[in-house]
Amino acid sequence: MLRSGELHPNQVINERLLARQLDVSRTPLREAIHRLEGAKILERQDTGTLVVRPVSIEDLLYICQVRRLVEGEAARRAAGRIPVSDLERLRRVLVAHMDKKTPIRQADQLSTHDLHLWIARACGNPILASIIEDLRNRSELLKLGMPARTFPAYDEHLEIIQALIKADGDAARTAMQRHIEAIRTDALEKLGAL
Repeated sequence: MLRSGELHPNQVINERLLARQLDVSRTPLREAIHRLEGAKILERQDTGTLVVRPVSIEDLLYICQVRRLVEGEAARRAAGRIPVSDLERLRRVLVAHMDKKTPIRQADQLSTHDLHLWIARACGNPILASIIEDLRNRSELLKLGMPARTFPAYDEHLEIIQALIKADGDAARTAMQRHIEAIRTDALEKLGAL
């Protein structure tokens, strides 16, 4: 619900109503809420009311700063470790969507989300992979309500894919760092316009 935009920043979370709406018992819902509070996605106000935490520019900047470092290193380490056939297949999907000017949905069979996961899992360091997945989830949740930067990101992903296919770790790191920096710049522009 957070990712789809059904829940917005500053929206009050009613645990009882949410449990009914999701058709789950309150125990697993409370656990999920505690995890989201721990990740600073939800927050309790002084009155005890639970709300979706507003976007913090500082949090987003900090996450992008760390993502730039860890995802850049992961891309360097993953070069030559992801099957070229998978990378070429994703490249074809990206190019087709760019030609048609249609965005890829994360629910599609193959998405740009897969590239980041492939890199994280192929980097050879499970702790680094776990950190990357957590940071990506946090940054996605912090960008609630912001329009996606679809087509510029596709160009950036194509550059990363090309470096990975060539097994050029340094080029993969540089391309990934440029991509994360572009995410940061775009988020700042969008937050500044709010």
